[in-house]
Amino acid sequence: MSKKEESGLNYPIKIPMPQDGYVNGLYEPPSMLVETKQPHGGDRRLSCIIMMHGFPGEDMNTHNALFPLLATRVAPHGFATMRFDFRGCGGSSGMSKDFTLNKGLSDLRKTMDWLRNQYKFTQFILVSSGLSCHIALQAFMPNLVTALVMI
Repeated sequence: MSKKEESGLNYPIKIPMPQDGYVNGLYEPPSMLVETKQPHGGDRRLSCIIMMHGFPGEDMNTHNALFPLLATRVAPHGFATMRFDFRGCGGSSGMSKDFTLNKGLSDLRKTMDWLRNQYKFTQFILVSSGLSCHIALQAFMPNLVTALVMI
């Protein structure tokens, strides 16, 4: 367990899926000790960075230190992060053989809805790798997704 996880700043999340099962995730809030107002008048606390693994057979920890390191580096600048396992991967419900791109897109959209309802985020930055880049492109909505980062 990393020092970050020991400090209690990461929150394990289980998001119920309407059809079946749940998505397992790890939420890290932004640091509240920094100025989050942006020069153009926005507030970074209204943005959340969602990190998605490639799949199947991978999970939110596949990139070893990359996603936790990103979360650690952006929190002091006022950004929250969420990384999650698609259903059928890692700690989420389901079996990898049942994974489809449509289910992956549904998992991402439901995760975004949950974050909007739970934490009042109005914008998202999607960080994706491998096959999840296809899902990120499908989920792009100009007023909701402000940036795509594809690895």
